Amino acid sequence: MPSDATTATATPLRITIVGAGLGGLAAAVALRQIGHIVQVFERTANKTEVGAALLLQPSAMRVLKHLGVQEENLKGVYLRGASGQPLGSTTTLTPFCAQMISFDVLTGEETEIRFMPDGERVENQASFRCLRSMLSGMTIPQLVLACHRTDIYEELKRIALHPDLGLPPVAMRFGCKVSSCSPEAGDVVLETGETVHADLVLGADGIQSLIRTHVLGYVQEAPPIGITCCRAVFKAPPTDVRFSGLEWFTEGTVGIRSIPWKGLPFRMILCYPCRNGELINSVHFFTETEEEKKDVSHPISTPTITAAEVRAKFADYDPKYHRLLDLPDHTGQIYRWRLRTVPALPTWCKGRTGILGDAAHATLPFLAQGAAMAIEDAGVLAGLLPLGTTREDIPARLAVWEGIRKPRAEYVNNMSIQQVDAIMAGKENEAHVREDTRTKLADYNAIAVGRQAYQDTFAGGRKV
Repeated sequence: MPSDATTATATPLRITIVGAGLGGLAAAVALRQIGHIVQVFERTANKTEVGAALLLQPSAMRVLKHLGVQEENLKGVYLRGASGQPLGSTTTLTPFCAQMISFDVLTGEETEIRFMPDGERVENQASFRCLRSMLSGMTIPQLVLACHRTDIYEELKRIALHPDLGLPPVAMRFGCKVSSCSPEAGDVVLETGETVHADLVLGADGIQSLIRTHVLGYVQEAPPIGITCCRAVFKAPPTDVRFSGLEWFTEGTVGIRSIPWKGLPFRMILCYPCRNGELINSVHFFTETEEEKKDVSHPISTPTITAAEVRAKFADYDPKYHRLLDLPDHTGQIYRWRLRTVPALPTWCKGRTGILGDAAHATLPFLAQGAAMAIEDAGVLAGLLPLGTTREDIPARLAVWEGIRKPRAEYVNNMSIQQVDAIMAGKENEAHVREDTRTKLADYNAIAVGRQAYQDTFAGGRKV
């Protein structure tokens, strides 16, 4: 582990993290692992990660394994890349796809199976069998792990609070709302009036970030883009006849089923297994009506949409795709989210304060990279803050961190926007992820990037 001073004499940093989501907890664990003193302030009294599952990309898994995450506790399902497509589509909307199963959303007919290396279509079954055999040699880091958010959250919290690591556990303060921040000083004030002093403040407080406002000096809105997604997690179907219409999901390659409507307005059903295959994560995307777009009072998330309302939005889909909505709902409700992004910001840092994750670069879900970007943020930052880093060092370290992370996060955000723009314009042939993009996203090693930046910038190239 790199350090600026010997472990025996180094003084740990006092670090305040605002927000106990996945990005905040990943940062807390990474910084505690180094030996720093970390406090996390979460405004909700009983913090849980609700709403849906997510796809842990290879770059995120590298960081999590470095942090000591035990994979079995994530209860994830490795996806082989299966993806449903509408009749006539020749491209994939899903990153890191290897195999695709095409469906006609009107008839439910399975039309073909093909492999898509770099967006090229493989027509004949002999070629497909050859390419499919290549998949058997794929190593786990190349695959995507589908996990419920709660399982990732609980595992990170377990490590953060674990008492037997020889380091002070993270202090988790739930029900503590931060009301203001002094970025240059590294202080936050709680709603109770308590002032908390720190050497470093990290705002991991989400798309409506308070810390972002203090870093920028103004309120940066995250405007809706005109697409809503309805998210639910259902219990996987039993084998009885009642759910016999779900063979399109339960049979064949384990992976994502994506059923977009060919044409406008944009609609898409996306689902995949999680929690050891016991649950099904389901997402229904649809273009908002003009009336819905004008409703500026609509919150980012509200659990008020019913299964009947979702069915109505997809009434012309084959009935078998509605069978998901007949399954027992694991969460008891369907969450309705208006998709939003945070525009490219002039900076993520001010003084001794930085923002990460959705607070800095909330993106669209069409590359499945949101969680990965937040976890990568934490991994790179940890590499730049070895034990022995001083309070006076913080502004320079944050500046280097921003210089590394900001271009990558903005690249992902722009690629996500390009995906949805192409889809909504009816240009499905432009809506796929090329091999160079997949490689750039999957091969990233945040821990190594952070440590190398420390060596090159602050240790004179000396390997420490």
